[in-house]
Amino acid sequence: MVDEIFEPADMDWRGLGVIPASGLAIRKKYEEFDAEKKWWKNRVENDFAWKVSMEEIKKRGYNLDIKNPKDQIQEEFESSEKILNRISKSNKVVDGLLLKIKEILN
Repeated sequence: MVDEIFEPADMDWRGLGVIPASGLAIRKKYEEFDAEKKWWKNRVENDFAWKVSMEEIKKRGYNLDIKNPKDQIQEEFESSEKILNRISKSNKVVDGLLLKIKEILN
């Protein structure tokens, strides 16, 4: 079935260039079902897809790990040390409460 729908195609591999017959493409007979081509021809920027200029990519040393500019929530992570300190303080509070409960029950 795969051979019926797809045919070998030259593919452009990031960092390697075009490698002949290294990928698959939808045969002409089925190209009306090629969602990638439909999307590519009509793509628009949205909350999950955005344009990045070649200048920006070069400036970043070709690092394509580019954060979503529309993402308003910037997560900040605490260090492991801060988290462990907070847990330790919480445990001390809980231990104190448990002691009080034991005193009341005895």
